[in-house]
Amino acid sequence: MNLKTKNPLYVRVENLLLQLKGLLLNVSNNQYIQPIGIMDNATIGQHTRHILELFQVLINGHYCGAVNYDERPRDLELESNPHVALSFIDEILANITKNDKTIIMIHTVLIGMDTTSFDTLSSYRRELAYNIEHTIHHLALIKVAIRIISPEHEFDTDFGYADSTLINKKAIHTTPAIS
Repeated sequence: MNLKTKNPLYVRVENLLLQLKGLLLNVSNNQYIQPIGIMDNATIGQHTRHILELFQVLINGHYCGAVNYDERPRDLELESNPHVALSFIDEILANITKNDKTIIMIHTVLIGMDTTSFDTLSSYRRELAYNIEHTIHHLALIKVAIRIISPEHEFDTDFGYADSTLINKKAIHTTPAIS
């Protein structure tokens, strides 16, 4: 696949999901499901499931024209078995590239003790951009979890960093010192 002709959103999704895949290939089943106390007992598996299910909801939403991230499956096998997550990543990568189109976003909010729903207009690519930022956020949390349970683990230098942070870091390291 020629990355120069591919939409940068799809390239970034692919890069992020391949980073996650690389991590999962080096995480034991026990590490994947180990509750991390300082993270409200969340697990790497729960963060992984959350990332992947949002992509799944978006892909499915492209077909029906509506997305509601609140109504995701919350698949317990996905959060408890890294091999299932690895297969799921491959499925997302095979299906993520779609033509842009208008999508209705359905939001559910809790106000006091009442829930209410409303919708807004978005687009497939706008939601793909949202999923990129959302994925980076959860990769950063996964990185913290790994640092807690396996401090010796080596990460790619850009794992869990937003693009703007990486661009800023690059600018700082390439800007000549003022004398």
